[in-house]
Amino acid sequence: MANATSELTWILAIPKDFGVPISTTPNMYSDNMAAIHISENPLYHEWTKHVEIDSLHSRKGKQGSLQLMHVSSHNNLVDIFTKALLPSHFNNIVSKMGVVNIYNPS
Repeated sequence: MANATSELTWILAIPKDFGVPISTTPNMYSDNMAAIHISENPLYHEWTKHVEIDSLHSRKGKQGSLQLMHVSSHNNLVDIFTKALLPSHFNNIVSKMGVVNIYNPS
């Protein structure tokens, strides 16, 4: 989440550098409720020391630069790139992404 937040912050800076205002707040979806809570409420305890540096980028949501939102693991589209999925779940995610086989028109 920290890497995605850092990259999104950089991408949003490009239009601002050219004087183009951004009227909407981008949404970032995560299935990790702990990471969302830590980024929104940075009270560090012994067990969260290892995420202190990473969550600095994730605090952008607290500043209003982006909106952190929870998505269930079953509906997380990024899982197609990071996990081995059952064929039914794989096909469900592919259909949500709008990917079509151009060689087999339906």
